[in-house]
Amino acid sequence: MCGYQLSFRGAVQTKAGVMVLSAQCKEKLEMREAAAAKIAALSNMSAAELQARYEQLTGEKASSANRAYLMRRIAWQIQESAHGGLSEDSCRRLKGLTTETDPLERFSARRHASGAHMTARRRDRRLPTPGTVLTRPYRGRVISVTVLEKGFEFEGQVHRSLSAIADLVTGAHWNGFVFFNL
Repeated sequence: MCGYQLSFRGAVQTKAGVMVLSAQCKEKLEMREAAAAKIAALSNMSAAELQARYEQLTGEKASSANRAYLMRRIAWQIQESAHGGLSEDSCRRLKGLTTETDPLERFSARRHASGAHMTARRRDRRLPTPGTVLTRPYRGRVISVTVLEKGFEFEGQVHRSLSAIADLVTGAHWNGFVFFNL
């Protein structure tokens, strides 16, 4: 190589320590600096100006007038145009993942579409295992609740939630996890 040492992505350093950038590397650096300047300028814009800028970048009307939200969304758009968005491979992978799983329903969309039974919702991780007895003193009496697979048993009756039991005991609305110190 005679006098040059390769460095990162199109930049080379001479023995004298001078950094020489390729044209492509210079162009990328300028694009990044321009993007950073555009993002910094967002902080001086009003909500109405940010909404107009958002509409200009995305072609959609902004659904919010919240400055912080708009600044984040616009900054993301600016960075995407400067650095490039997701690769086609990443887009295909994400599309495949979204067709396999419906995160809102927590079951496989494929199974549901094919007519198979939906899988049950996952058990709340904050709950102890079924069979555990939760006890809590309240106004001179001890409240005992048995955790079931689906629900909670209190004084011979099955309730859907700990909050329902806490409401029954206290006469006021309580968060069940808070009431039973979970």
